[in-house]
Amino acid sequence: MRIPASALSALILLLAVPRAGAATNAPALLLLDGLAAEVGGERITIAETMEYARELAAMRRLPVASAGSNLRELYAEAQEYLVARQLILQAYAALPNKLPAWAVERRVAEVIEEHFGGDRSKLVSMLNRQGLGYDAWRRRVEEEMIISTMQHQFVDQHIVIAPAEIRAYYATNTTAFAVEDPVRVGMILLAPKEGESPEALAKRAQEMLKELRAGKEDFRAVARRESAEAHASEGGDWGFIDPAEMLRKDLAEALDGLKVGGISEPVTTESGIYLLTKFDERTESVMPLEDVWTEIESRLRRIKRESRRAAWIESMKRDVTVHYFELP
Repeated sequence: MRIPASALSALILLLAVPRAGAATNAPALLLLDGLAAEVGGERITIAETMEYARELAAMRRLPVASAGSNLRELYAEAQEYLVARQLILQAYAALPNKLPAWAVERRVAEVIEEHFGGDRSKLVSMLNRQGLGYDAWRRRVEEEMIISTMQHQFVDQHIVIAPAEIRAYYATNTTAFAVEDPVRVGMILLAPKEGESPEALAKRAQEMLKELRAGKEDFRAVARRESAEAHASEGGDWGFIDPAEMLRKDLAEALDGLKVGGISEPVTTESGIYLLTKFDERTESVMPLEDVWTEIESRLRRIKRESRRAAWIESMKRDVTVHYFELP
């Protein structure tokens, strides 16, 4: 049994984040704790909730100032998470079947192998520095496995996304799949060689244009050989872009009206003379359904999972007395 990425991340945070009251040279502060919530007689303290709020801030890489200004929001989110966690653990305790001890030991061994090179003494040493005993840590590993198993059984297991749902989502959210960057642009920049006059450069550009339009030269090969432009090594290929946004006006205008494979008239600039082409062009205003099918399916699965999990937590709240206490 493996813990999913989200649960494992939380577990690693529990390992890595120093505990409140860790050794320091600063004067000790008196922290007055209190109740954040009570779930079926099990108490969740303000200190526990604050600690998880801090972990949320760390996971989201919120700067200290921002984390402080959002403290109450983070606290409320942490409070709700810990209440849900306790509800799941209590629901598990009422079930007849339990995780076998060997499965927990195997997961413990995997974590030690993955993060401590298989050296249990390194784990114990770190836990001691943080004031957390091995047994308490092992219990946290077991709890993460319990929560993962319960969520799979009651939330994830039977989520099915029907093809009709995907088509309906696509039809009602077309703006989310609008095509951006419609033109795949190719570009050659002919910079003047040493001693080459503007007239000679212009003549060289016209001769090159003639060869390209006649099909005697390949645009990409010429770009690699002759271009002084930054994408020369890629055959002058800029990929799909919006010329009006990415290119200077005279270059964007040179592409107007070109068909795929067409070569523009030379465009003279202070850097040299440009020849442009359209390698490809997206004619659709919206990405085809087949191109976004997997993305929509994943999005709908996530929406259903969140909705189902919320309903599951609320159903457990109806069977257990839950009290929330406001943060002073």
